[in-house]
Amino acid sequence: MERILKNWWMILIKGIILIILSFVVFQYPVGASVGFSVYLGIALLLAGAFLIVGSLSMRETLDNWGWRLAEGIIDVLLAFFIFTHAGLTAETLPLILGFWIMFYGVLMTIDAIGASKDAGSNRWANIALGIMITLLGYFISSNLLAGAISISLFMGLAFLLLGIVYVLLSLKIRKMGQEIIS
Repeated sequence: MERILKNWWMILIKGIILIILSFVVFQYPVGASVGFSVYLGIALLLAGAFLIVGSLSMRETLDNWGWRLAEGIIDVLLAFFIFTHAGLTAETLPLILGFWIMFYGVLMTIDAIGASKDAGSNRWANIALGIMITLLGYFISSNLLAGAISISLFMGLAFLLLGIVYVLLSLKIRKMGQEIIS
């Protein structure tokens, strides 16, 4: 605890950097889309690798392991596409994200339908959520320009809000440290 109180300024710097980054994203939405594409590729590669290994190692005990394996393979293939075509990915990011979101929504719906009936109301809630996620993916991918602008704006807004939270948190930690010392 003392370490956190002593290093409150590191949280402040992180918050300031995120706020600055948000203005950069708002100023250069295309560059932000390319950068986001690269990070998306890294995330897909890691998630896909874990899904492939997990589904193959647990195929005797895991229901629908084939779907999870397919999910992992698609994630890895999308990651390689993103790495080899970062500029094209930035242009078509809404289409790719929309497809990815639709795929996960369909998988969530299938998984919920296949769940035991003992799951009660969660089963129906998961089916409804899967359908809503599928529809969200469709709407994102149906208008590429609006999708691209939305992705950049949401990314910038997320950085801005997170930066503000970190700045406020650092000031609160600093105040707590001063109260403890005095």
